Amino acid sequence: MNIFCIDSCPIQSARWLCDIHLSKMEVESAQMLANCFNSETLADAPKAKSGNVRKHSYYNHPCSIWVRETKENMIWLILHALEMEEERLRRGFNPHFSASFIEWCAGNVERSLVPDGKQTDFAIAISEDKDCRKHPAFNLLDSVGKYRLYYSLDKKFAKWTQNKPNWIG
Repeated sequence: MNIFCIDSCPIQSARWLCDIHLSKMEVESAQMLANCFNSETLADAPKAKSGNVRKHSYYNHPCSIWVRETKENMIWLILHALEMEEERLRRGFNPHFSASFIEWCAGNVERSLVPDGKQTDFAIAISEDKDCRKHPAFNLLDSVGKYRLYYSLDKKFAKWTQNKPNWIG
């Protein structure tokens, strides 16, 4: 569970995700967005892949808490997830089953339980054992810088069919 905020702009951040994260992070975004609604409202939403009503999961994860902190945080994640779907399609992937739910979230922000408010700094969900945490600059970086360092040093599997970030070696 994470939000790889590798750019402060939700669109650019989505475009720079590696291929495997475009699928994985779209699912995780949908899970975090489901936490923004009560169960009665979720009953009106597109169902999960299993055919069941979506439910809360990873509710107390730092990224889930961040999404629920303010409507601007929630909207950032919605825009990010919608762009992930667009980027998936540009890279030749099939449509993702979570896309309809994320679109539903975009149209139902006002029905969410999330309070109004400005965007807050991104939650950092990077475990202490990661190489980026050992880098001398880690604690000097803002959240985007920390996630870029994480992506650069700890995501060795990352591959891009297009849109590889210019800051990746």
